[in-house]
Amino acid sequence: MCKLTHKEAGQVVKAMCAFIFNDKEPSDKTLPKAKALFYLLFEQLDETKKKKAKAAKRGMEHFTFTKALSKFFEALDDEQAGLLIKQCSNYVFGTPPLDESEATQVDEYFELIKPMLDKTIKQRENAKRHNENRKKPKITLEKIREDFKEIRGNLSPENDVLKGVDLNKLYAFIEENEELRTQSMYSIVDLYRRENGL
Repeated sequence: MCKLTHKEAGQVVKAMCAFIFNDKEPSDKTLPKAKALFYLLFEQLDETKKKKAKAAKRGMEHFTFTKALSKFFEALDDEQAGLLIKQCSNYVFGTPPLDESEATQVDEYFELIKPMLDKTIKQRENAKRHNENRKKPKITLEKIREDFKEIRGNLSPENDVLKGVDLNKLYAFIEENEELRTQSMYSIVDLYRRENGL
């Protein structure tokens, strides 16, 4: 999209919206490059439309394109639509920025839709954090004892000193503070509680 002229990029985004929301394909007036890119994406767009997907596939970089946003782009001329989609792509994905003179042509429009983009970015970051947390192995007292053999003493998982203690965070605390590892497990947990206001 970024390698197209602004007019071509505007036509592509409009063609995609027209197909997804109104079941229309590009007209004869659509520029050849814009039409070619649309048909390159056709199968993916068709699959999305058939499934009436409300979210992009897991792991895909995207931002939510609503029907209202589609109509917003439709109201712009092709050049403005192209500038705006490039501005959005730069903001969300870090694609090459527009020149300052180009960006000022769509700044007012961009400010109107920026809250939608911010919402998408926040959702994507939350999903990424959630996925990273799911990938982390669950830390147990046994795992702590196994990885930090210098720690003295044992604690029962039912011991009151462990109430409210996140073992993943306790593990990270021990990992960061090597000097603690010569103490007893109880002392380490007690210190962790005090430092974290538990």
